[in-house]
Amino acid sequence: MLYSKKKEFVKFLEGIYKNANTIVAIHYHGLTVAQLTQIRKDLCVSGARLKIVKNTLAKIAVANLKIKQADIFSGPIAIAYSEDYITVPKVILRFADQYPSLKVVGGFVDQKVATMNDIEQLASLATSESHKGNFLSLLQVPIRRFATVSHAPLVRLVTILKNYVNNKS
Repeated sequence: MLYSKKKEFVKFLEGIYKNANTIVAIHYHGLTVAQLTQIRKDLCVSGARLKIVKNTLAKIAVANLKIKQADIFSGPIAIAYSEDYITVPKVILRFADQYPSLKVVGGFVDQKVATMNDIEQLASLATSESHKGNFLSLLQVPIRRFATVSHAPLVRLVTILKNYVNNKS
């Protein structure tokens, strides 16, 4: 890789480290291209990305931002990153269970080193979409009750009128 391309890639990685709230580093050695493609697709659907990185350039980018460095940059490394805290750990840990050759080696949360335990804790949390769904369903309960209560007298009136008509004939 040319020096200018390396500098450009380091800037790109610095942008990722600055803007992504969650970064998970994985060893992908032993995965097939199809498996890596599937991981990329699932991450992309959830608004996250996967990038295979050169360790020396990743170390330079982390050092330039003065982020405390973990010893995660050794061997074939890919980073999955997103602005969402929960998406990346959920998807990556699901695939780590599915593919034994995929190893989570660590990561960063808010530009701080995250251990495997931190990543597992994030993955166990509910997503913001599920929180929004729960909130919206709670908002609907009073409206539904009001509709039921206001509808009940009309139903009773119709029932009384039907009974009256049936008794008359």
